[in-house]
Amino acid sequence: MATPPPSNTIVDVIAGTLRNQEARHVAVARRIHDDILAGRWPVGSQMPPEQDLETLYGISRYGVRRAVDLLISLGLVSRKQGVGTCVLATEPKQPYSQTVTDLDDLVQYVKGTRTVHLSKESVVPSGELMQELNADGKHKWLRLVMMRFAGDSGPPIAFSQIYINPIYARLPDLNKLDMPIYTKIEKHYGVRITRVEQVITAAMISGEQAKLLQLSKPDAGLRIVRKYFVGAVLADVTIALHPSTRYSYSTVFELGSAN
Repeated sequence: MATPPPSNTIVDVIAGTLRNQEARHVAVARRIHDDILAGRWPVGSQMPPEQDLETLYGISRYGVRRAVDLLISLGLVSRKQGVGTCVLATEPKQPYSQTVTDLDDLVQYVKGTRTVHLSKESVVPSGELMQELNADGKHKWLRLVMMRFAGDSGPPIAFSQIYINPIYARLPDLNKLDMPIYTKIEKHYGVRITRVEQVITAAMISGEQAKLLQLSKPDAGLRIVRKYFVGAVLADVTIALHPSTRYSYSTVFELGSAN
């Protein structure tokens, strides 16, 4: 039987940072998942003890434990004291989960998901939107509307609207979002985003947005608003709606040890 190609499922499901020592356990989790797909440890079998995995993957016992914990959170394996780690499935059974430790993780989120553009237009904000954007109600902001998917199949995980300040609206290749808008602004205008404000609230998804998200009826979700500033100037705002059953969001704080 042919060995299946390497899987990016871990990256697709958890858009976490994959750099340096902070992400070694994520890379090892992906390798273990690839080995499960290749049949090294079939569904229902027991995985080797942690000390063997430590040697096999060249990572510390703590790193092995974190990698296995990640696989447990995805529903791929289970661990019981006195029994060991058992393989439960070859594919995650959890909704898309975004883990954020810093701004670079938003780049991973963009690269790890697929975007379908719905519209691009210039609008003059009014009402609540004008307050949200701190706009003057006179100048046109560029609005991008899109759906975001976790992979090549399955329902969308987000309905997103991005509003770009007219100061920074002349951006190239807006139909190709291979990087966050704030990164495009930094590269094209030679500026630096100095502050990001984020607000997460519960929301009901209904009407046209529910249809676009392929919901059969109104449902609860998360509304995430991110505001990116260049100094005191609001450069762009992203407003995203996520169905509750398809998306989760977590934040990791690395704290220095007390000496």
